[in-house]
Amino acid sequence: MKNFLNILLVDDDADDRLLLQEAISSTGHIAHYQFAENGQDGLEKLHDFRPDIIFSDIQMPIMNGKSFLHAVRNQFNDPVPFVMMSSVGEEEHEVLSLGATSFFNKHLHFNELCHLLRQLLHTLESRIA
Repeated sequence: MKNFLNILLVDDDADDRLLLQEAISSTGHIAHYQFAENGQDGLEKLHDFRPDIIFSDIQMPIMNGKSFLHAVRNQFNDPVPFVMMSSVGEEEHEVLSLGATSFFNKHLHFNELCHLLRQLLHTLESRIA
């Protein structure tokens, strides 16, 4: 089991980035994080950082999460697990059809978020290892 992860968190809300970082830490995984405030910034980070998993919000300025997902899937040969987050649950089917690995609603209670992340990271570990 791989307990150390390189994670790219892409979200324009610093509080949401911090909350997700705390939730991931609660799963027992040790992580090196890179942060980006929008998809364009996320693409720039990918030139020097090889994440094991990407978490991205959908609604962001400059380049939204859907455009970021599309760019990542088209520009990089490695199909890194890509988890989309949104406060609008109706977008789940669309982002999964665009190539996202998983989706979750950002407005979960912290304990629910931690539980969901434990399940998600456990499922993705076989792909990441």
